[in-house]
Amino acid sequence: SSSSSSSSSSSSSSSSSSSSSSSSSPAPAPFPCGGLFELVSGANFFAETLMMLGWAVCCWSLPGLLVCFWTAARCAPSAWTLHQRLREKFRDTYPPERAAFLPGLA
Repeated sequence: SSSSSSSSSSSSSSSSSSSSSSSSSPAPAPFPCGGLFELVSGANFFAETLMMLGWAVCCWSLPGLLVCFWTAARCAPSAWTLHQRLREKFRDTYPPERAAFLPGLA
């Protein structure tokens, strides 16, 4: 028990020292940016669905298509929830053109 408390105190002291040294650089955005995150809020969900679509095309079978559909049906609501939460939390700074799950769709 004492080892866990000492490790947590050392990690908090190292994180505070590293944050003070980077005070001269601009603060990063409080939400994900860059790459697919410039197009969609749930880039990880979109990429997982795209990966399963590629797998379904390679399999060229009904089970492959069903796995892709299941992945999209599971990821889309999570992406939409994340998108709504980020838009609400960062009203003033969140990019309004960013889609929730599929690029180009609101």
